Formats: sequence, structure tokens, C-alpha cells
Amino acid sequence: MSADSVSLHGSFTQGQEALLAQVKGSRKSSQGLQLALLGNVRHSMSILEALPSSLDMDGVLEHSDTLTKGHLRVHVMETVHSIELRHQLHAAESLVKEEGPMGDNSQQTQNWLCVCSGLQNMCVNASQHLENQGNGEIHVQLSHSFHLLNTTGVPADSSAKVKWTRDEVGLSVLTELLAGTEHVKAEFHRDKIDLRWQYFSRLQHQVKALQKRGLASSFQATAHYQLETGGLDTSLVLSVEDKRTAEILLVVGSKNKTAAWVMTLWQHMKLLHGFLPNSLQMNCTRVTTEERFSAHCFGNVANRPVETLIHPQASANISVSHSGCVTNLSAVLHAEGAQKGALTLFLTCNPHHSLYASVLHFINAVKTLRFPTSGAPPLNVSGGYLPQVDFSLDLGQCYLRGNVGKMTSSQTEAVQPSIIVNVTSHCPLLQGTVLPQSLALQGLLSVTSCQVIVKSSLRADDEHVSLELIQSCMTPHLSGTITHSFHGLKSQGLPQIISMEATGPKGSDQAGAVIIKIGRCKIRARRTSQDRRMAHWLWALDTDCPVLQAHVNGSVWKHPGGMWTATMETDLKGRRAFLRVDAKPWPELSVEAVLDHDSPALRALPKSSRLRLSSSSGEHDAEVLVQMEECSLRASGVVMSQPDLQVSLLYNNNCTMIQELGIPNSMQASGSLLLSPASVYSHIFIVKDGKELHTVLTARQTEDQNEAFLNLKHSMPLLRKLGLPVNASLTINSESHNNGSCSFAFNSSAGNQKIP
Repeated sequence: MSADSVSLHGSFTQGQEALLAQVKGSRKSSQGLQLALLGNVRHSMSILEALPSSLDMDGVLEHSDTLTKGHLRVHVMETVHSIELRHQLHAAESLVKEEGPMGDNSQQTQNWLCVCSGLQNMCVNASQHLENQGNGEIHVQLSHSFHLLNTTGVPADSSAKVKWTRDEVGLSVLTELLAGTEHVKAEFHRDKIDLRWQYFSRLQHQVKALQKRGLASSFQATAHYQLETGGLDTSLVLSVEDKRTAEILLVVGSKNKTAAWVMTLWQHMKLLHGFLPNSLQMNCTRVTTEERFSAHCFGNVANRPVETLIHPQASANISVSHSGCVTNLSAVLHAEGAQKGALTLFLTCNPHHSLYASVLHFINAVKTLRFPTSGAPPLNVSGGYLPQVDFSLDLGQCYLRGNVGKMTSSQTEAVQPSIIVNVTSHCPLLQGTVLPQSLALQGLLSVTSCQVIVKSSLRADDEHVSLELIQSCMTPHLSGTITHSFHGLKSQGLPQIISMEATGPKGSDQAGAVIIKIGRCKIRARRTSQDRRMAHWLWALDTDCPVLQAHVNGSVWKHPGGMWTATMETDLKGRRAFLRVDAKPWPELSVEAVLDHDSPALRALPKSSRLRLSSSSGEHDAEVLVQMEECSLRASGVVMSQPDLQVSLLYNNNCTMIQELGIPNSMQASGSLLLSPASVYSHIFIVKDGKELHTVLTARQTEDQNEAFLNLKHSMPLLRKLGLPVNASLTINSESHNNGSCSFAFNSSAGNQKIP
């Protein structure tokens, strides 16, 4: 060992076997820093047969202010593994001429890394060029001959380049990615001429995966934006594969108290056919005074879809007046020389905030959807600690009334935040259903530093339910009470008053307790022991109930294979009950529960019952089975994704107790979805207690024609009661012509009635 070198030699001999190793390192600082490493290992020992019998290593690392380079080579038997790197920095100062400084400080960095293993190699070359003026370029190249990378889809040669230039107003960015024979190129340019900003962007690619999904090989967008004191002028033009496909123009101007704006839209994109018209032109003028605002709009719409609702030529008159805190808005729509719709809004804040709105229309296409021709939603809001809101909505024969505000109860009007909600509704279509005609909801939330109180109540027609929860943190404690008067719950044996109280342990080694009161029954549960090593917990439960006095012992533990088991055993006056639940959540969900008892207090439950639930992610299927002595309930489902998406469900139930709740005896459902680049096919088939529902949806696209078809057939009484016809169909056809125009056809039928 010396000041600039270290040498280590070692040997070991055992019988005829030997091990020899030597390592030498050196350091030089003449023109920078230089580190060198040299070593080798030789052995003939059988216990080291996992190591190569011959190994040589040499490496060098050199570092200076502008250059860092080095290599490390390892010879394993006859194979050479190596790593080589290089980092070089080039800096250029400003050039000064007689006229002044020309150019600016720039910095260029080159990095190179190469990894070799035998005849295989991978090299990365990265360069960076930056200028203080805001210009720069980054270039990265990757080349390799590794078989593992070839099998994973990494091309043998690939590169990426980003280049940008910038001045006071202009900006240009170019990005290019090459991977084998495929490439992606994107560019963006911004410039300003006088007050006009201009933008240009383009995306080009030659990627097979994107082409298979129908993505065009070239996109281009051009836009301009000009804002002056008197107006705004902006436009956007989109092109696909050098062919103009969409254009939007918006011009806004104003003078004195009059303003005008013009909007033009033109598009010929297949993706938007049926959603936006091919061309749209709208002209509007506006006159504003201190207390009044009026506007007039007219325009033309060519091709679908707006012209299916109103005439292609329509106009709208809009008037807005404002005085103090009163605002009126009126809008009238005219088409074909007649009024087609009207909208009225009235907003005031005296004596409190109020909003009234009414809608009227005479559009035949909207009438066929059974949308009411008139509607009026008033809304009133008054201030305070919590705002008071009154709202109502009228839609044809149906109405909705309600209010939201602060509770007026003497118990809550002091400082506690509270809110009350009242909602009433009436609609002939909902009569005879399970939905209530009137609702009343009250709620209270109180939060202090160590206590939370929640109170709420719900009234549905003549029935109600209330909830009260109190949580404290001094000693972990939670109590709650539920009261109700619902006839359906009382008929199922649920008491009108249920209370619960839970006390948590302060430490992991202390016991916790839970007390539940259901009517005149009282149930107490407490944790008696815990085995942390086996994830095993034991619980004890006692009851004080006129009809149920029992002692319950329970346990929960986890098996090494991931299965969880919970058991509970009760002793009720010599009558016993046993419940066991086995559950495994991963990798496939499975739950199985068994209940056996001979207790008269549990006569509402079958003496022997079994529940099994399983789900398989690999097969995408699930099954639920419930067995109760002489009856059973089974439900299963399967999802398949090859060759198309298919879903099937099967449900059977022969339990009278469940059937009395309105649940169907049997149900079978299936559906499929088939997608291709030019077509879509989907169907749904449902059979519920012998009543059927069948829907079919097909869509097809050719070069100049699009077609969609929807058919619905059913024999279900509930759907007939809601007004849905037993046989309905809808057909939509669109066709593009050589002269650039398009035709659109819409046909539908409901039973024997056709709607062209």
C-alpha cells in the first residue's frame, strides 16, 4: 500500500484444491483525476463450483473539468462483459466584432454509454445543445443487439429528438421519435404580426398499431386570434391527411351600446356525423342600456341534427331588463313563420331571493318524446345563519314542491348548525309504485373538540324513522338509537326502538364491550382474549331478553393458507345454535356459512341452512347458493370476452318467504356485444317469471353510408304500465353524395303506429 496505490493478494489451499485472488488499484492526479482497478480470481475448489474457475477484471475512470470517461471489463472464462461511458462538455463564448457582440454563450453536452455481454451490446448516445437566447436541442439514440430486448418488442435502432427556438413573440417546437421503421413527428409554431396571433400545429405518424385502430397518419390545425378594443376575431381550421375537415370562425364587435357577433361552423368529420350539423351560421345583435338588454339572433343550419328539431332557418329574440335587484329575461324562438318556443325567467332579491322560470314549446320532434309542452320551476331563497330555499317544479301534470332551511325547533335554534328539508311530489305516472308522495327530512350535526352528535329523521307519507348518534373521545364511546313506525318493518318483526352502545379499549390489551337493545331485549358482547401470534380472537356474549336468554361464545382465526374462520355457539335454555363461516378472499373469493339450531326462539329461521358464494377471476364467473331445509335460492353469472363480449345470468328461487317479498321466482338474462371497425351488434334477452324483454342494436358504416337500427320487444306488465310499447323500433340512415351533400332519414314505430 502506498499514497497512490493499493495491492491485495490472497490464496487458500485445501488438499488438492486451491483459491487465488489478487486486486490492485491506483490513483493519479496529474491532468485531472484517474482511477485504475485490476484484479483476477482463480480456483479449483468444488465448494465454489457455482463461481467461474477463471475471472479477470480491469477498469479505468478519468475525470477533468470538461471530460469524464471510463470503462470496466470483466472476463468470465471466455466471455467478456464490459461497460463504457463518456461525458463531454463543450462551451463556446460570445464572439465580439466591431459592431458589437454577435451570438451568445452556448453549451453542448454529449453522453455515451455502452454495455456489452459477449456478442450482444446496447449503446445509448445523448446530446444536448442549449443557448441563452432560448434555443436548444436534445437528441437521444438507442441501438442494441440483445435477444431479450428483441423478444419484448424493443427495436434494434431508435431515436428521439426535441428542438425548440424562441424569440420575443415567436415559438417553434419540433419533436420526432423513430423506432425502427416507424416514426412519430409533432410540431408547433406561434407567431405574431401586428395585433394578430397565429398558431400552427401538426402531427404525423407511421405506426402500424395506430393505423389498425383507424387513426389517420396526419393531423394539422391552424388558428388565429386578434383582440382589439372594439372586438374579437378568431378562427380554427382542422385538416386530416392534408384535407380540410372542419373550420370555425367567430367575430365579435361593439360600438357605443350596440354589439354584434357572427359565428360560422363547417365540418365534414365522420366522427361528428349525427351529432353536429355540417354547416351552421349564426348572426346576433345586442343593444344595451342602463336597465335593459335586448338581442336578436338568426341563422342557417344545414344537414343534421338540429334541423330534425326545428326548421333550418330560425331566429330568436332575447330581451333582458335589470332594475335594482330585479332581473327579467324573455326569449322567443321563431321558425317557419310561427312561434316554436318561449322561455321566461324572473329573478328578484326583495324581500328575499326568488327565481321563477317557465318554458313553452311547440316542437313536434320533442313532443314525440313525451316531454311536456310547458314547465315552471319557481325558487325562493332567504338569508340567515343557514339560507332558506323554497323550490317547486311543474312538468305537465307532474309537480315537485320542497324547501330547505334552518330548523325552528327550540332545541336547535341557539348555536347548533341544523338544516331541514321538506319535499312533496305528485305525478300520475308514479301512482301505485313504491315511491312516496310526500317526504320530510330533518338533520342535525354538532361537532365539538371531543364530541360529535348526529340527529336525523325521515317521514314518508304517514311513516317515519329517526336516528341519533353520539360519539365521545374521553373514553372511546359511541351510542345510538333508531326509532321507526314503518308498517313493513314492523310486520317483519323489527322492533320500533333499537339502541346501541359501544365502549372501546384504551389499549390493545384491554377489553372492549358492545351493548345492543332491541325492544325489550338487551345483548352484551365483550372481548375476552386475543392471541397475536395466531391472529386468534375470542368473544363472549350474554343476552337479557324475555324471549331470548342465552350465552354466546365466538372465535375468529386465520389459517396459514389465507382462509379466515369465524364460529359462534349459543346455549339457550338447553337449546343450542351453531354458526360457522369460512372465507377466503384471495386469489379466488369463496365464502361458505352453515347454521344449525334447535331453538324455538329462532323458529323464524330454518333449523338447518347453508350459504355458499364463489367467484373466479380467471373464468369471470360467480355463483351464490342459499339452502334452507326444503327450499333453495341459486344465482350464477358468467362473462366471456372471446370471440365477443358475452354475459349470462341465471336465477332460481322456490322459497315462499322470499317470493312474498316480491322477488321473482326465476330470471334468466343474456347479452352480447360484437365490435368491428365498421359495425356494432348488441342484444339483450331477459326472461322474468315467463315475461320476456328483448332488445337488438345494430350499426353499420360503409364509405358513404351509415345505418343504425334499434328494436325493443317485451311482455312485462310493469313496462306497459309506464307507457313503453310492447314492440318499438328505431331506424336511422345517413348517406353522403358526390356533390358534397348528405341526406338523413329517421323512422320509428311504436306498436302499429309509425313516426316518420
